[in-house]
Amino acid sequence: MFIGRYPYLHFHSYICFFTRKHTKPLDYNPILIMKTFIKKITIQKQLSTIIISLFFFANFTMVWAQTTTTYTFENENGVYDLIEHESATFKQEIERIDDNKSVVRITISKGFPKISSSYPISGLSGDMQPYLQPTSHIQSDAPEIKRVADMIKNNTDFDNDLWHLVSAVLRWNHGRLRYGNPSEIPSALDAYNDTFVNCIGFVHLPAAILRNLGIPARVVRTFMVRGSRLTRHYLLEVYFPDDDLWVTFEPQTLGPPMRGNVAVFVDNNWNQQKHIVSRNFSIDPKTFVRHGLPYQSKPIDETGQLPRHNFDADGFDIPPCLGLTVSGYGQDIVAIGYGEPKPGPRMNEETHLEQAEIVFYTPDGNGYKSQSFPAEDVVEGEYLPRGWNGSSYSNQAFTIAGTTFGNNYAKPNPQLNTHMHKRWTVVQFNRFLQEPNESAQPWRESIPNRQNFRGDTLQRGMLAIFYKSNNGQWTHHQNIFNPFISETNHFGDEVAITGHTMFVSAANTEVNESQSGEVLVYELDRNNHWQFVRTIKREESLRRVRYGHKIAANDKHLVIADLKGLHIYNWNGKNNEKAAHLPYDFGEGSVNIDVHNPAEYLITSLSMDGCRIAAGFGHFNRQGEQSGATMVFEKEGDEWIQTSFFTPEEVQENNQFGINVALKGHQLFVSAHHMGTSLGTNSGGIYVFEPMENDLWVSTAFLRAKGMIAQPFTGEPSGKGGENLGFDMVVIDDQVIAGAPGIYMRNFSKNWGSIYTFDIPESAFNLKQVENVTPSSTRIVSVEPNPTFSISQITFDLDKPSNISIYLIDENGQKHHPFIDKQAMKKGRYTIGLDLLDVTPGNHQLVLETSQDKFTFDLLRISRLETEAIE
Repeated sequence: MFIGRYPYLHFHSYICFFTRKHTKPLDYNPILIMKTFIKKITIQKQLSTIIISLFFFANFTMVWAQTTTTYTFENENGVYDLIEHESATFKQEIERIDDNKSVVRITISKGFPKISSSYPISGLSGDMQPYLQPTSHIQSDAPEIKRVADMIKNNTDFDNDLWHLVSAVLRWNHGRLRYGNPSEIPSALDAYNDTFVNCIGFVHLPAAILRNLGIPARVVRTFMVRGSRLTRHYLLEVYFPDDDLWVTFEPQTLGPPMRGNVAVFVDNNWNQQKHIVSRNFSIDPKTFVRHGLPYQSKPIDETGQLPRHNFDADGFDIPPCLGLTVSGYGQDIVAIGYGEPKPGPRMNEETHLEQAEIVFYTPDGNGYKSQSFPAEDVVEGEYLPRGWNGSSYSNQAFTIAGTTFGNNYAKPNPQLNTHMHKRWTVVQFNRFLQEPNESAQPWRESIPNRQNFRGDTLQRGMLAIFYKSNNGQWTHHQNIFNPFISETNHFGDEVAITGHTMFVSAANTEVNESQSGEVLVYELDRNNHWQFVRTIKREESLRRVRYGHKIAANDKHLVIADLKGLHIYNWNGKNNEKAAHLPYDFGEGSVNIDVHNPAEYLITSLSMDGCRIAAGFGHFNRQGEQSGATMVFEKEGDEWIQTSFFTPEEVQENNQFGINVALKGHQLFVSAHHMGTSLGTNSGGIYVFEPMENDLWVSTAFLRAKGMIAQPFTGEPSGKGGENLGFDMVVIDDQVIAGAPGIYMRNFSKNWGSIYTFDIPESAFNLKQVENVTPSSTRIVSVEPNPTFSISQITFDLDKPSNISIYLIDENGQKHHPFIDKQAMKKGRYTIGLDLLDVTPGNHQLVLETSQDKFTFDLLRISRLETEAIE
């Protein structure tokens, strides 16, 4: 897959770095370190890419590209004295500011330079001898090591090429070892015999084999920066004498070191004393050690495009534009078809409502059937494009509570929006003014002494409510107007429904003579109609703070966003109680947001699933103007905290990453509708992320348009890319539905847009059956910690159909964390990812319980504190 403006770069996943914001007491802070702790980690990132050549050699990709990262470590009690170090693939420069502060600049190659060294090696200098000798942990003279070294050399056609032979050793090592046992210090022989090893074993075993072959090899002790967490790690370095180069390898990935490695020391053997001296730099009692390759990001093409409703039969001269707004629930989808769009981002306001249609899609066999409603048919009252009922009121003014207004009333909102929840669909006309009458209530709190309004700034807002009947048909059910008239109140900007309650925002409403905004609460009455019951207001009224411009709700929580942060409420179905106010942390210190022009800091999308919240900032200037960013919040215990703020490195200016976000289980979907792909500039795409150690997110898939927008009448591709995929987006039961209006690249006469469908990519946490395996007995095959995610993967066999449960038993015999509970499964081999991040530190057994028996697996202590203690 090709991405963005670098068509020669392979698209792959990047780990997103950030500083985690904790407000808990110091003794809980995961950066806490015994004698020395990192008080602050500031990460400044630069990506420099120079493409020199692209070819494959001994199964390694040879690309010259490098990433430079700068870390600032600061602590009032002193910072560890790090080393300067350089190899062909890793360079570390240190600027020691003072005893309490160091700036570390790390440059890591994304590939390998071309190597010309030959084998056998001869004429090495004396200073290379320590890297050829056997040691206590690198037993290069052991018979087992010699047998492996001879086997690799005799079965590899390396043609006197040293690089080829080294590659063969690393491939053999990678194929034999599996990651595990993070608390141990395995020697080369331990690794050879046990095969389940940590990063130390991944380094010691190939180092011993290489030394037996007469090739200098050494270990590099590092720690990995993982957000605000530091994890100990080890890398392998091999010397190529003809090139006079040390090359640093990550033997777990057969590649150069991953980003985040900071070198602590280099040695020819396990050095216990140096390790003890440096280890306090990375103690973290709340997490356990994980290392390895980022989960690979897979490009995924659409499964199709939704069929177009027969707009021609409804009398449209030009087919309306699809893709500007889309919503859905279960298997149902709703979209708006907009009339006669202009080219460019602004649509033709004068024809929006006359030619707009509300279209419902319902699965029908292998396709969809559609049902439509012209917008005119659901609007109460007459209107003209340039003013509400302009002909009737052209020579009149009207008066409300002593305040007289002119004759040009609010225009229908050209940016309609939709929200679907179970059987309800809400179409939001958020700048609509019902036919004026003197009984309407002006302003939320009082009537300011204002006489000079433009008539078209007055708003009341309208929600058109649709209901799905038992026969599967959607009917227009009810219209709701804001009970208060105001100026630009934005009633209906956002809607959220949970149970029998609907929350409707009015983010610019006058509250206490300040346009701070409010959220109106509606409930279903006995006649199945929505009735206004009360409002929710910000505790402190601040002018133009836009309280409620984004909202989200589930059966336990209500989230209301404004320019200053998130307001999170506990929700019991009737009443709300304030649980937290979380100011946004943009990693820029104190931010002074211009309330009159807040675009960069304004949330463009908000999503909640359980106790996790995602907020998209599609206009944030993180990696260029409007490159975008995404923020994630989590509930830990009784406290809500912001855990991440990130942008993938390949995102560039104007990509608008985060313009839409959606959480579903362990997956986070983030669209960037201006991103360029192989289909064309502004084609757009949707990232799929999964959590790594809870506060780091790794891209596991990228949804892209393979086919161009289909023409309405022929179904043929319509032209030159520019789909703007992800302009709007919804994740339903088993699909991602993505709007692609194509409004930035097409001639207005061909601006049809489309709606793409994607299968949801398989999550690392899903239960999967391994194909073509016929187990002879029921057992736990393996439990393998995933080197990147906060999960371990369990593989187990069932020799007969059974109801199974998977859970943990702690050292006190208590059962907890039921990952699977009495699920009926057929015969076969299965794998599943288990999230162990929140498991209390201690000794645990993993239990697989079937209808007939129990099988256990002894897990290591889930605590980094225990890892440190044994050393």
